[in-house]
Amino acid sequence: MMANRGATTNEVLFRELRARRERGRVFVAVEDDDARILIAQMLKLEGYDVFEARDGEALVDGLIRSLTGTPPRAPDLVITAARLGGVSGIDVLRRLRRFDHLTPVIVLAGEGEAALASEAEALGANQVLRAPYDYADLCYAALELLIP
Repeated sequence: MMANRGATTNEVLFRELRARRERGRVFVAVEDDDARILIAQMLKLEGYDVFEARDGEALVDGLIRSLTGTPPRAPDLVITAARLGGVSGIDVLRRLRRFDHLTPVIVLAGEGEAALASEAEALGANQVLRAPYDYADLCYAALELLIP
């Protein structure tokens, strides 16, 4: 395979995952504007529709609108910070898991949030990334969950 010469394992996996994916909808809730925009842009470059929320209330509102719309449509992935203003990412995960066990969720836990990370795992988060995390790792985790 001449095309893969010099490519890292992650680069090869990214290419394979990209080739198999279908367009999906991702909800991203992170308070830090720069981090949220960076995550959203990475996903948009991969061809995904992205709903951005600055806080937990906006994420809950977006999920309700999506799930009760015509036609109703669950997001293909939710990425949320564990700690958000108002309704926390953990609270959003708890509410979502009451009626939806299929939508994959990635929780981003900051430094000093080990208890929140453990709670997210116990509530059924598919992935918990603990700070400091690499945005390439986040993108790879998202693609793994988005591609059947």
